[in-house]
Amino acid sequence: MSTEAELQHQNERYELLLNLTSRITSSLDLREVLRAIAANIREVIHADAVTVALPDPPSEKFKVFAMDFPHGKGVIKEELLVTPSAAVKKAIESLKPVLFDTRDRDELEPDPYRLAAAEGLKAACNIPLVNRGRALGILSIVRTTETPFTTDVDFLSQVVRTDSDRR
Repeated sequence: MSTEAELQHQNERYELLLNLTSRITSSLDLREVLRAIAANIREVIHADAVTVALPDPPSEKFKVFAMDFPHGKGVIKEELLVTPSAAVKKAIESLKPVLFDTRDRDELEPDPYRLAAAEGLKAACNIPLVNRGRALGILSIVRTTETPFTTDVDFLSQVVRTDSDRR
C-alpha cells in the first residue's frame, strides 16, 4: 500500500471515530445510535452490511437489534431471532473477532446458513461487543463478495471495547 493510500485509510479511520463519537453524544435512543454507527462502519470498512445482535435469553438466540444493509433483500432484518452460528459462539467465548466464509456449511447452523444464502452473503466477521471482560453482543460485518476482512478487524475490535478491556 502506498504512503498516500495508507494516509487516506488512516484518515478514514479517524473520521469514523469522530462520527461515532458525534452519533453517541447526539442521541439517547440506543437503536438509533447503533444504526448510525453501523452505517458509518459499513461505509469505512467497505462492507455490504453491519448488524448488531444482542442475546435473547428466553429463546437462547440472538436478536438483530440494529442494522445497516441498504441493498439487502429483506431476509435479515431488525428484531429477527437467529440461532448463533459456531463463529458467533467462538467470538463470544474467546472475546476475539472471528472471520469466516458464510458459504461454509460446517460453520453455520441451518438457520443462519439459510439466511446468509438468501441474502447472498459470502464473507463475514463477528466482533464481540465487550465490556468488563464479557461479551454483551455481536457486531457482524458482512460482504456479498469474497473480499476478506483485513487490518480493519483489529481496529474495530479496539473501537468496540471499553477502556478497561483494551489490551
